[in-house]
Amino acid sequence: MKRLLWCVCLLAVQILLLNRISLLGCATPCIYIILVLLLDSNVSPSQRMLWGFCMGLVADIFTNTPGLQAASLTVLAYAEPALLKLFISVDRRAQINPGNVSMGWFPFVWYVLTGSLLFHSVKSILNMHVGNNWWFCLLGIVLSTVMTTLLISVIEILFRRNQRRRFR
Repeated sequence: MKRLLWCVCLLAVQILLLNRISLLGCATPCIYIILVLLLDSNVSPSQRMLWGFCMGLVADIFTNTPGLQAASLTVLAYAEPALLKLFISVDRRAQINPGNVSMGWFPFVWYVLTGSLLFHSVKSILNMHVGNNWWFCLLGIVLSTVMTTLLISVIEILFRRNQRRRFR
């Protein structure tokens, strides 16, 4: 229930506020991917991909991008366990709740950066039209990835303070 509430809130912020931001006409941050990136490691792959698809589908419905966000978020949800294994130590892979507290800041930021890069790359490639400028597309991927990573890091700082106290 808590995850569903976060999903509704983040999608509302994305649809009502962040989709109106367009840096240089090519870059828009997507903060709702945080829900896929911060799923516990014990969530099954089918549940993970179902969450990603459903969130992407809702975003597609409200942004009039049929299937684009759903496909991109499903790919991210599929690749997320492999990305998580890249940034945590071998002895902690059994059960982990990704975040700055459990992973540390440096691995967490790299994990979010990599996941965001994957999401925005898939989204841009699927949205690429014949005759588009590849450099403009790459600029959009890089700027969107940086903005998304910064916003997710701020969200992590603001909403994970109480967890930090529990680990001390």
